[in-house]
Amino acid sequence: MNVLVVGRLLQGLGTGRLDVLQVIILSDITTLRERPFWLGLESVPVAAGSIFRPLLAALFAEHASWRWIGWWQTLVPLLGGSAF
Repeated sequence: MNVLVVGRLLQGLGTGRLDVLQVIILSDITTLRERPFWLGLESVPVAAGSIFRPLLAALFAEHASWRWIGWWQTLVPLLGGSAF
């Protein structure tokens, strides 16, 4: 359990810094006039995830076993990593 808590702590620290870094970089490379558009566009995936995550969870709960969630969480990073 301690390993899980420490791992989640490290994950939160890293993710929090990335969110701030995105805003800093966008503020640095865009003009004051363009900034709201790009910051809004950057927040679309976060909003879409908040909307679609419960729907996907309901579909998984209805049509698959709970074990598929672990496979899904493995598959998505592998596919994303293969893009690079």
